[in-house]
Amino acid sequence: NYFTRRDARIPLEHEIKNAGMEAQIFGGLDKLTKAIFASTWKLKDGTPIKCERMLIDANWGQSTNVVYEFCRRSEFAAMILPSHGRYVGASSKPMQEWERKPGERAGHNWRTTVARRGLRAMMYDTNSWKSWIASRILTKPGDPGAFGLWGKDPERHRMIADHLSSEYRVRTTGRGRTCDEWHLKPGRDNHLWDAIVGSAVAASFAGMPPSPTTTQQVGAIPIEAKKKDRQSFAALQRAARDKKRSA
Repeated sequence: NYFTRRDARIPLEHEIKNAGMEAQIFGGLDKLTKAIFASTWKLKDGTPIKCERMLIDANWGQSTNVVYEFCRRSEFAAMILPSHGRYVGASSKPMQEWERKPGERAGHNWRTTVARRGLRAMMYDTNSWKSWIASRILTKPGDPGAFGLWGKDPERHRMIADHLSSEYRVRTTGRGRTCDEWHLKPGRDNHLWDAIVGSAVAASFAGMPPSPTTTQQVGAIPIEAKKKDRQSFAALQRAARDKKRSA
């Protein structure tokens, strides 16, 4: 139920034997995608659902080429996209203001593009989407958009809880923009946290809109409306008399 990256009991080389690193990654992705796309889950009302869209992190330099090649050759190629999380800080230009190139599709702090490898890829703002997931976790259970974990056994969820709390956010302002910037706590694993964030982006790409409770830009501080200047009752009376006399 619990392990870290350093003490994983079943490393990839035990699953994909007699192979180099690239072949191990390719074989591991093949086994994992087949298992996920063959699985069926049930909603609360019993409706069965299957995976419709999958993103595969291609940011790790040593695996980028393998991930792209796998996405190109997989039998599920129509449902898989390589993905790149981008650190868009307060001093950076927001993703929605990026120049949109021909063939790109833009959504809620994400966009797809045609990569140099001739394959469509996903890019998304990690800071904004982490803030969105954090807001879902902090939403009261039962309210729209609340993030919950199945079952009631704390030990079952200790590992994912540690990953969900592996980073902290710093609210930062730069160039007239304010947003959360997320940082990893020393010595912590954050892989499941990253996977949940990527899953939220994939759901958005598949057509699931953001929660109705989050109409503001993800990760940004909403701009408060200016308060109307308050007037005393006496001032209102004087204004009414002046208006009457002028009429």
